[in-house]
Amino acid sequence: MTWTQLDPFSTGDLLTAQHMNDIVGNLEFLAAGNYFVKLPALAGNYTTTSTTFVDVDATEWSQAITTSVLATGVRVTAQMNAYVSANANVIFFDIARDGTRLGNSSGLARNGPTVASALPPWHVAALDTGITPGSEHTYTLQWRVNGSTGNLQGGAADRPLFTVEEVR
Repeated sequence: MTWTQLDPFSTGDLLTAQHMNDIVGNLEFLAAGNYFVKLPALAGNYTTTSTTFVDVDATEWSQAITTSVLATGVRVTAQMNAYVSANANVIFFDIARDGTRLGNSSGLARNGPTVASALPPWHVAALDTGITPGSEHTYTLQWRVNGSTGNLQGGAADRPLFTVEEVR
């Protein structure tokens, strides 16, 4: 569904069926919004030892969105099971828009120490209001640890989820 630019009307112009169809199409476009739900491929677990934020996976944990002219922001969520392998360390998550992180120096979420036996569920969310309506952006899940190894479970039982949604 796309926006159809209408020609200006003048007094005496005849309103045709095509005009009405274009107007209805534009109303449907305005009502639709954009919403993506991504189930990252269940190709196994992800790991990182990076102490600076890096992409979890630039394909599976990333999604582009072109917002409508009515967009006031974009809501991004990631759900997964993750832990850091050594008790004294912490795992951090953030969401990046076009390569720029949305969170502070600790990201949007952090937890630790955790161990594999605990395997806590994570829900990382951001409402990005720094967009220009009608623009395209790519959102990507990022992570880091302060030591040891971060693990993100990617098996069938874990059912990770990544969503990107236009907000109006």
